[in-house]
Amino acid sequence: MRRVRVAGGCLLAAFAISAVGAATAAAEPPEVGRCVEVEGVKEGKKTIYSGGYGSARCIKPKAGHNGRYEWLPGPGPHNKFFGVGEETVLETVGGQRVFCSASVFKGEYTGAKTEKVKLSFDICEDSAKRPCQTTPAKEGEIIEQGTLEGNLAYIDSTKKTAGWDLKPEGGSGILFTYYCGKLPETIHTVEGSVIGQVKNGFFSNLNHMSKWGLVLYKAVKGKQLPEAFEGQANDTLTTNTTGIEMRSPEQTGMSTLNETIAGEGKDIEEEVNEEPVETKTK
Repeated sequence: MRRVRVAGGCLLAAFAISAVGAATAAAEPPEVGRCVEVEGVKEGKKTIYSGGYGSARCIKPKAGHNGRYEWLPGPGPHNKFFGVGEETVLETVGGQRVFCSASVFKGEYTGAKTEKVKLSFDICEDSAKRPCQTTPAKEGEIIEQGTLEGNLAYIDSTKKTAGWDLKPEGGSGILFTYYCGKLPETIHTVEGSVIGQVKNGFFSNLNHMSKWGLVLYKAVKGKQLPEAFEGQANDTLTTNTTGIEMRSPEQTGMSTLNETIAGEGKDIEEEVNEEPVETKTK
């Protein structure tokens, strides 16, 4: 873990410490950041620290700003992440289902509450066991139409639960299209956004530093859980079906558990590719 050097006895250092303290005070959970150990200054037999927190989780502030740790909002220089999801299910309220054996998330944290993501699904099929894909060249693979942007916010501020809302970059547009079977067939176009909850777990970075993160996307009968952030309008997916089986637009849910590893954003579990971060909700 990187150390933040605290110089003593000079005006420049005092201003730097004040600036860090102000930034920490201004930060509002939920947010992604780093809880880093500060370097102490020897004063006689004592070591004096000037961090805002006393523990490596950066949850409870030190009133005297004499803790061993400081909170730095946002990611470090290695701001990318790579994630793999368990079996993914896309289901409309009308009962259309697509099952994918895996999902892949590739992205980067762009701020304390924002990210950009590329999302794809592999080995996909519908209820009739027909392969579902975006293009004929890659059977069984559904890929995004462009970059998705994520926003971190509270699902329930009282319970301190937070989630990521993924939507097409710019706020509107198509997430992906696919068809099942052979062309010409019915074309499904998925639009809107989807919220997944940041979860706790053995490897999770929820409220402590970790290279691992867990986000659960959960839906029941086509309805996302949750459908909205606290105090905000619903943000859900919609599937438009055209072609042989024309249908009215249907609300759609996505279910998968996404496990990410932060750092260089590569799917190689080597220490050089990893950098811990924390998703702080309290």
